[in-house]
Amino acid sequence: MKNMTFLFFLGIIFIFPSLADAAKIASLPDILNPKMIAVDDDTIYITDQESLFVYSLNKFELVRKIGEKGAGPDEYMYTPYVQILRDSFLLYTTFKFSLFKKNGHGPSIIEKRFPFPIRKFNLAGGNYFIHQWTFDENNRRFSEIIAYDQNFNKINTLYKKESKIKPLERTIKETRFVAPIVTFQCWEDRIFLANGHKGFYIEIFDERGQSLKVIKKEYEKIKITESDKKRLIEDFKNRLNLRIQNRWEYFKKVAGDFDKMFPGYFPAMQSLSVSDNKLYVKTYNRKGKNGNWKEEYVILDLKGNIVKKVFLPYAKDDLMSFKNDFFYYLDMKEYEDDEEWELYYEKIE
Repeated sequence: MKNMTFLFFLGIIFIFPSLADAAKIASLPDILNPKMIAVDDDTIYITDQESLFVYSLNKFELVRKIGEKGAGPDEYMYTPYVQILRDSFLLYTTFKFSLFKKNGHGPSIIEKRFPFPIRKFNLAGGNYFIHQWTFDENNRRFSEIIAYDQNFNKINTLYKKESKIKPLERTIKETRFVAPIVTFQCWEDRIFLANGHKGFYIEIFDERGQSLKVIKKEYEKIKITESDKKRLIEDFKNRLNLRIQNRWEYFKKVAGDFDKMFPGYFPAMQSLSVSDNKLYVKTYNRKGKNGNWKEEYVILDLKGNIVKKVFLPYAKDDLMSFKNDFFYYLDMKEYEDDEEWELYYEKIE
């Protein structure tokens, strides 16, 4: 029945594109606490707990499960992230990465431990691109994005910004509930680095971390309302697991006035995705009612030309993915006696 439901919705979307508003593909009873999804031509990858679940999009069947909790080969102490490559895919955590062939069910073909803890890792052009903390001779801390060769020899620095180590109470007082993003995505042999501190700003690098081009766009400044503040505070509590009463009470006591933790306006960019030779930039522009809104995505080609702007259903950043002009995302649905993750997609018109 599940497969028939999937094919029914698939037929509706391709035959009647105007009806393609967030069609449900399937329920996911195996998924409990997903961290990330990624979509290939006929496959969807979902990381959950210490494992990766690989589903066929044609029949929506579980075709492969990789990983369990542990420190051995193809085991993970934390929920891994996933990056899809041309003929393979990789899983990584703070301390190691594993590379797997797309076709087959064997163990990883490469597994390496990082020589230092990492924040984000991607492969491009055979080199490693890593977001990490670094320290200088005076013990000053920096947030850096660095290109390495496969022996972890440094090739180039793409981004560097000091991030001062502060006492806990000062850190709390200087918390910002919404802040500019600094992130990167790889596509083929190119790296796209979004630096929200500079506005709508994306710098393109080659496989050795050499800057090639900057994409900079004007953007609409969106004022943060009182309703936005309430929502963002609630999101912050969920994201940092501060619902434990004593921790949240301590945070509120030290923080004092929450208003000072908000800028007057939202940053230009909320997230960056790259797929099928397109950039997808999520902004803070939205429409609809709270809890049932759609968010704006600016779609650009790889040269930086704006292709279109669209509004798509709300989804957490790592729980959505783009492929073949479709927007895929996970959503938690609550029922009378249960709650369940469900997979949806929508045609990008």
